[in-house]
Amino acid sequence: IKNEAQKLWLERCAAKGYTVPDWPKAYGGAGMSPTEAKIWREEMHRIGARPPLSSFGIWMLGPALLKFGSEEQKVHYLGQIARGEIRWCQGYSEPGAGSDLAALSMRAEREGDAYRLNGQKVWTSGAHIARYGILVARTDPTVPKHRGLTYFVIDMHGAGVETRPLRQITGQADADRPVTAETATWMVDCTAAHTAGMLGCCAISPPPAPDSRRSPPAQATRPRSGARTPRRRS
Repeated sequence: IKNEAQKLWLERCAAKGYTVPDWPKAYGGAGMSPTEAKIWREEMHRIGARPPLSSFGIWMLGPALLKFGSEEQKVHYLGQIARGEIRWCQGYSEPGAGSDLAALSMRAEREGDAYRLNGQKVWTSGAHIARYGILVARTDPTVPKHRGLTYFVIDMHGAGVETRPLRQITGQADADRPVTAETATWMVDCTAAHTAGMLGCCAISPPPAPDSRRSPPAQATRPRSGARTPRRRS
């Protein structure tokens, strides 16, 4: 939010559920169908109206909460996300796991009703100003690496959570120059952090098994002796 006009636009849209038009009204949305929401966005674009709110909470966490979250989690988080009251960051990449998310090594061990996280996340934009983070950690190291992964909500102000800027090859760190949530690169250390919530296991699914009902692929065969080979058309 850069000025009062943007603030007023956000407040008025949020009051009508327009920041997340296809979410249920009970969770801060407008209760529109997917088709209605698409039409609404097209009309906003047609008149040149800026989106009232864009955030990790809307793109990444909200849909997961709506599908997998408990009612308590939905009531607690979704309304605040819809009103833009919470800053979020996301933790997927690690020092040893970038594009291959299944290579992550951050562990999550159960302690009563919570989990204790141990590990690091990297390239975590906005980690230093986020109130909560969403991340994936390994809860079962005994199964194949594409399984046993769980999606967590973590309190970025919790004990054991540390954020520090990454130092570039030039020797300069993000903290040495003006930082925005869009351009910051931060390391997040979780050494003794209790999670604020768990959404679901098996964040990554392995490739589907071959369908035995399908016909096997055609095998190339040599023409029988004396048989004519069809001429290929140009």
